[in-house]
Amino acid sequence: MAFFKASPYSFKDTLKWLWYNFFPSTKMEEDFQRAPTEFNDEQLAGEETMIMSFVGDLMCLPGEVVPIPHESMKEIFRRSDILVGNLEAPLVSEKKRHDFNAFVFSFSEEFLREFMDEYGIEAQKLVLTVANNHIGDQGEDGLVQTEKRVSGMGVQVVGTKNDLAKISARMVNGFNVGFLAWSEWLNCTVFNEGEGIVRQDDVIELDISKIKMDSEVDFMIALPHWGYEFRHFPERKTRKLAKMLVQNGVDLISGHHPHVLRPIEMISGSPCHYSLGNFFARTIHWATKITGIWEVEIVRNGDKKGRIVRWKFHPYFMMKEGKKIIFKPLSEAPKKVRKRFDLIYGVST
Repeated sequence: MAFFKASPYSFKDTLKWLWYNFFPSTKMEEDFQRAPTEFNDEQLAGEETMIMSFVGDLMCLPGEVVPIPHESMKEIFRRSDILVGNLEAPLVSEKKRHDFNAFVFSFSEEFLREFMDEYGIEAQKLVLTVANNHIGDQGEDGLVQTEKRVSGMGVQVVGTKNDLAKISARMVNGFNVGFLAWSEWLNCTVFNEGEGIVRQDDVIELDISKIKMDSEVDFMIALPHWGYEFRHFPERKTRKLAKMLVQNGVDLISGHHPHVLRPIEMISGSPCHYSLGNFFARTIHWATKITGIWEVEIVRNGDKKGRIVRWKFHPYFMMKEGKKIIFKPLSEAPKKVRKRFDLIYGVST
C-alpha cells in the first residue's frame, strides 16, 4: 500500500500512528519534570538583547488556506529579531504525486509569500529548517528547488548537508546565533550519500562544542525533527538525546514532528521544547490544532553572551469560523482544548 511505503516507521509503529492519529497519546514518563510556560530571571541585566520566536510545522495540503492570524500574533512577530519554523514540504513549481498517496506534500511560493504577508513577517527575520521527513516528497530536485526559491525570497534555509561543513549562523544585535537542524525521519529515500538534509546520526557524531568555538557562535539553537507523531510527551530515547545535546554545547532546543504540542524541560539550564506541534495544517484531531509561539529573549552581559533571561509560550487554537480558518487565543478555545493544554504543560489556564 502507498501509505505504508510513505511511512518512515516500522510496520508496528505505523499501525500505532494510525491509532494515535485519532486518539493522541497523553502517556507521560513518571520522572518527567515540566518547565513552566513562562520564565523570567530579573537578576540578569543585559547590555544587548535579542528576541527570538519559534513556531512548529508549516504544512500545506491540497486545498490548504492560510489561517487568519490573531492581532497579538502579528505583534509578537513584529518585536522579534528572528522567527524560526519548520517548512514541512518542498517548495516546488510543479507538484508530483506518488502512487496517489495523500501524504506527499508540497508548498507553493505564493502560499509562503501570502503567509508572510498576512502575519507581517519580514523575510530577513525568517529562518526555515528543511530537515524533516517530507522534504524528499518531490524527489531530489524538490530540495534543490526549495533552497533556491526560499533563499531567493531572502529567507534563511537551514538543515541541509552543507550545514555540517560549517554551521549555519547569523549575526543579530551583536550575537552570533548558530542553527543545527536535522531529522530523525525521512519518508522518501531520494538523496545520494552525503547529500540532502542533515540526519540524526550525523548530529550524534558531531563535536558541537568545538563547532561552536570554531564558528565563534555565541548561542547554539538545535532544531530537531524527532520523536513519534501524535504523542504529547517525549520518548525516553528523545530525552536522552536532548541531554546529550545540552552537554555537548546546545543552548536551546526547539523540536517538531509530532504534530501535537509537547512540554518544555529544563536541562542543565537550557530549555528544551520537545515539540511546538503544527503552526498550521489541516489535520484530523482537534489536539493538533492547539499551537503557539515560543518567545525567547537572550541577553549579553559583559563577556557572557547568549544567556536566556526570559521566555513565554503564547498558546493559540486554530478553528473554523464559517468558511474561514482563524487563530484564537487559547482562553477563547473550548474547555476540552484548554484542559489538554493544562495536561501537557502542567498549568491551569
